[in-house]
Formats: sequence, C-alpha cells, structure tokens
Amino acid sequence: MTSFFVASAVPLGFAFLTFELRAADNSLTFLSVFANLATILGFITASRITDKYDNSKLIFLVECVFGIIYILFIFMRTETAYSMYMVMLLILAATAAFSVFSVLATKRMMFLVKENNINISSALCFGLYSGGIGLSRLLSSLGIEYLPASTDVMNFHLSAYHMLFLFFGAGIAFMLVMARKIGKHVWSD
Repeated sequence: MTSFFVASAVPLGFAFLTFELRAADNSLTFLSVFANLATILGFITASRITDKYDNSKLIFLVECVFGIIYILFIFMRTETAYSMYMVMLLILAATAAFSVFSVLATKRMMFLVKENNINISSALCFGLYSGGIGLSRLLSSLGIEYLPASTDVMNFHLSAYHMLFLFFGAGIAFMLVMARKIGKHVWSD
C-alpha cells in the first residue's frame, strides 16, 4: 500500500516542473543527474540505518517525509525561480526517500519470505510491490489527462498536479492515522 502512495512523487514532480513551471531543458537534464546521485545517496543511507533502527519506525519516518513532500508540492504555484528550485529540492528529497523506502521494503519482504517457498514468495512480494508502483503511476497519468486543468477550492487555485499531490498526500496521512489508531505500524515485525 505504501508503494502506491509514494511511487508517483518523482515522476509527478518532473512533470509538474516541466509543464506547470516550464523549467528549461538543461535544468531538467541536470536535475536527472542529481536525482541519480540522490538515489545512490539514499541507498547508502539506507544501508547504514537499516541494521541500527527498527524497520517499522524507519518506514513510518519515510512515510512522514513523503507526506511533507506532497504538502510542500501543493504550495508551489508560480513560475518563479524560488518555486523551481524548491520543486527541484523536493524531487531530490523524494528520490532519496524512495531509495530508502525500497531498501526497507525489500528487507521486510525478505523477513516475510519462508525459506522453503523462497522463489514464489519473493516473486509474489516483489510483484505486489511493483504493482503498487505501476498502479500509482497509471493513476497519475490518468489524473493528469482527465482531471480539470485547474480549479479553485475555497479561493485556492489547484492544477491537476496539485490535486494529485493532494490525493497522494492524503493517502499517506490516512495510512499514518490508521497506523496510529491500530496501535502498531503495518510494517512492524
């Protein structure tokens, strides 16, 4: 479920930067290079923290980070240099956070896989994980296509991208609230 809500942050961020904020082509190319570096940094960070801290607490923290990223995306509005740089930083943060999430999810899946059924269990786990990512990005693509290009909600202008950021952010908030109500996180051992 978490992969569904976190997977669209980076592609939506790039699309928002390209089509709403109209970033220059060279800026996008440089950003993709820095996003690759953020991915590597995220993997290195995850490799250092996964054995030191509880997996469920780290997943909870990563979900909180994504919630904050989605909320901040909603407030990026104009084609100013500030908005462009802020969106670029949010994309880099989301890229690094997704790398950390991927390592944590893989660790959790390996914990759940039974040794006598390792092939089918790991295929099912990774299939569901990838399915959540694919479904998230499909929904984002359909949302960009079919949501209104812009709308006003309580004197607050929202583009289709803002509505998707709001949807995914609300989904993460819902998961965090439900985890709190249940008393333990979904990812706990």
